[in-house]
Amino acid sequence: MTIKIRPHHLLCLLTYAGEGYNDAFIDNFNKIVHRLKLGEDVLTCFWARRHMCTAS
Repeated sequence: MTIKIRPHHLLCLLTYAGEGYNDAFIDNFNKIVHRLKLGEDVLTCFWARRHMCTAS
């Protein structure tokens, strides 16, 4: 499956430390980071629902 992100999420990835967010956000972001480390494809777009900014 391809991970859909917005351009600003690339900046979020560079500074993410897993602190200062609610538990649902941290869990979702950690899952996405793990998928990226496994080499999953990334599609950068401007119109997609914000997968990384939500808990679902």
